[in-house]
Amino acid sequence: MKTFRYFAYASFCFAVFYGCNPVDASDDEEPVIPYSACFSNFDSALVHKDIARSLSVWDTSWTIPRKFTLLPLLERLIWEFESLLYISEVISEIPLLRVASFTYNRINRISPEIRNARRLEDLALSYNYLTSLPDEICDMPSLKYLNLFCNDISVLPDSIGKLRTLRILDIRANPISADEILRIQAQLPHASIMHD
Repeated sequence: MKTFRYFAYASFCFAVFYGCNPVDASDDEEPVIPYSACFSNFDSALVHKDIARSLSVWDTSWTIPRKFTLLPLLERLIWEFESLLYISEVISEIPLLRVASFTYNRINRISPEIRNARRLEDLALSYNYLTSLPDEICDMPSLKYLNLFCNDISVLPDSIGKLRTLRILDIRANPISADEILRIQAQLPHASIMHD
């Protein structure tokens, strides 16, 4: 099972980092970010803020620093492995952000201001410590892919059906009952629900 999880995670990271859309890799409208616009640390990205569109960080901050809003063209933020505890309102202040991957952290809370991340399409929160989601996550107008794999969530917000653009919801490895899965499926008939 661990081999499968690693392979699935590695495939997702490859797709996100190299510009493929993990939701629908055949989507011709999805732009590929050129390598020259991808950065692995904030300082380099800030020096090149006029072209920086993708940032992969290995940071020890417990929340997303406000300095990330200084990158006006940032479309993709990958912040993985162990430091983040909280998804703050800063995520909604990065105006062009489309992809955010916060896998393998220690996130246990998400700001209600996430509703203002108007362009965010892909949100990966797998392998964290979430027990619930704010109701406001259901107000995200562009969200297509929501990965909640391997958290501790037992119930999704009542208004989950408001996510009309959602294509894929991954809720595997969470203590979600069969009745809750049926409720989610009924509210999201247009989405593919991945569950145990």
